[in-house]
Amino acid sequence: MATNLHLPSTLTSHADVLEIFDVEYCQPVGCSLDTFLDSLRTPPLSTVLRYNHSEIDDSIPLEEQERIIREGLQTVNKERLLGRSLKINQVAGLSDVWTCEVEDSGSDIYPVEDDEEKPMNVIVDTAAGEALLRGSNLFASGILACIGNMRAGQRVSVYCDVEKKCLKGRVANFLGELYFVGSGIAQVHRTDLYTHQPINGIGILMDRPRFNLLSLSEFLTSHPSFSSPNLPSCVAVQVLGPQPQETILDCCAAPGGKTLHIASLMRNTGRIIAVEKSSERAEKLRRATAHCRNVDVICADVSKLRDNTKADLPTSFDRILVDAPCSASGQRPRLSFRSLQVNQLESCPKVQKKILHSIVPLLKSGGGRLVYSTCSVLRRENEDVVAWLLRQHPELRLCQQTPHFGGVGFPVSGLTSQQSGLLQRFSMLPGVDGDSIGFFVALFEKV
Repeated sequence: MATNLHLPSTLTSHADVLEIFDVEYCQPVGCSLDTFLDSLRTPPLSTVLRYNHSEIDDSIPLEEQERIIREGLQTVNKERLLGRSLKINQVAGLSDVWTCEVEDSGSDIYPVEDDEEKPMNVIVDTAAGEALLRGSNLFASGILACIGNMRAGQRVSVYCDVEKKCLKGRVANFLGELYFVGSGIAQVHRTDLYTHQPINGIGILMDRPRFNLLSLSEFLTSHPSFSSPNLPSCVAVQVLGPQPQETILDCCAAPGGKTLHIASLMRNTGRIIAVEKSSERAEKLRRATAHCRNVDVICADVSKLRDNTKADLPTSFDRILVDAPCSASGQRPRLSFRSLQVNQLESCPKVQKKILHSIVPLLKSGGGRLVYSTCSVLRRENEDVVAWLLRQHPELRLCQQTPHFGGVGFPVSGLTSQQSGLLQRFSMLPGVDGDSIGFFVALFEKV
């Protein structure tokens, strides 16, 4: 039975943001707020790779894909694979999608302790810290501060400035909140970092990351036919079910991972209209999809697409993907929620509803399919939006999703238990639903 929990309308503080997450996520899944916050700092331990068929005309057999992945990852992850094997699995039900992880590395899910010799400390911002937790090496440009006179070849411990208070170039000891993300070997001197000439390349080779994940940047650079999406993103596209020769609308399409996946499943046939509001992001999307013969990128506000007389648009679409702008509250690792404001959490559902309401008339009647997805864990951006859309558009009905790897939706007012069961929720709690980011998928059909 759905429960209606009322929150104050004038929430402003960080504590109020946490209260929203406690009410809308922790209580429904039965975990404490502390467990939720701890899970934020833990990355999914499996790496996902997907082969893009649209890169070239001919398919590469699965056996060849596995060989390329195994040899490529072993080459660029020699230090991290010492004494361990690489486990690679093709994901059943998802075309050309693979999970990769370091096998027999159970101890690696626990933090690596600082070295006893108390090495030099390096401080990075939250963006760099989150990238390091996902398996990256630390680029020189990402080093915020060095506490001490760091030299190339020296082992250093790397910490993230959680509260965003450390000034770039700091030398004296820093007393703000820090989070240990691993240790590595410095590739540069401290004196080289803070000059007028920026340094490119790797600054710290992270041979002892906090979590023993695979490093991907070199592999992806040398193998452009592969990408590294999150598993639920692949599920959302597969649930959409694009077919060759169809006409597809991809709303809010940048940076283009799902657009490329759709093009791959359509074998570069049919037509995909990929819409992005930001001109800068639209240009990047054009570059990312330049090799795809069936993708047209339009820089426009998708909520006003029906009024766009300049674009050569179809009158209707067989399938529509709305991977909506959201709070991104399901992304992990995430080292801090301090930048997230209550007004953002209040505005996201308004934007999501505006987009959905505007594009439903563009969906073909008599079987057109619409996928709505977010990387948010909040009820207000997921089940509540679904219930609202069904009220506003009785011509839509929820459908069974294939594949369905995640859990079911939360019980909310406006949805029956059967309807909630048709929704797909990926938990962000480690070890649950394939150890994924938090994600939500709903599939509608227009009768």
